[in-house]
Amino acid sequence: DGNERMVTTFVVVVEPRTVMNLGWVQAAPAPPDSFAIELLPLREAPRRPLAPLLQEAARGGFAFPLPASQGPYLCTQGVGGFLTHFFPESYFAIDLRCALGTPVLSIGDGVVRDVRASRRCGGIHAKNLLSWNSVSVELACGAIVEYLHIRPGSAQVKRGDAVVRGQEICESGDIGFAPEPHLHIELHAATDPDGPSLPLEFRSPSGALFLPIAGSWYSPDGEAQ
Repeated sequence: DGNERMVTTFVVVVEPRTVMNLGWVQAAPAPPDSFAIELLPLREAPRRPLAPLLQEAARGGFAFPLPASQGPYLCTQGVGGFLTHFFPESYFAIDLRCALGTPVLSIGDGVVRDVRASRRCGGIHAKNLLSWNSVSVELACGAIVEYLHIRPGSAQVKRGDAVVRGQEICESGDIGFAPEPHLHIELHAATDPDGPSLPLEFRSPSGALFLPIAGSWYSPDGEAQ
């Protein structure tokens, strides 16, 4: 009828590329102590000019953030994903399913800007959208890359440490809004770390650029065949 209403969010886990028809869920009024986050709808994909150095890095691609030895990895949510990638800050983020404790690798050379690895709560309660573990690295190209949902206490770096492309920096986890263990990775301009996310592509050892798409499997070599 065109009216907006508060609803209860639930997650249905199905096999990749499965189509399901979902109906209405009739729920009782929310109790006074319920938790809700107001989100503005995204009308169009966020776009912003990139600094020349960042443009060069984007064209060159970044290293894949997970090791070949434990892959391939299913991309469970890609650009503009309808679960949590529908607002500017995370629009270009990539989610990769991986076992708890999978090594997370730096996608480029840079300096660690922030480490949060003490939280232990996970799951799909809305309040977890505001609480997670992460490592942030400011890359030499002028971007900040954020690795989210990492395992508590797994950070192998601290603020101010220099890191190099391919270096292990932490382990994957399921802390924050996470229905399962996975790595959420997103890129921002260092001059606007809380602003819209930036496009993120990876380069395979053979030189091919690739962008993970939800429902497909990937390794450092690109899409798994």
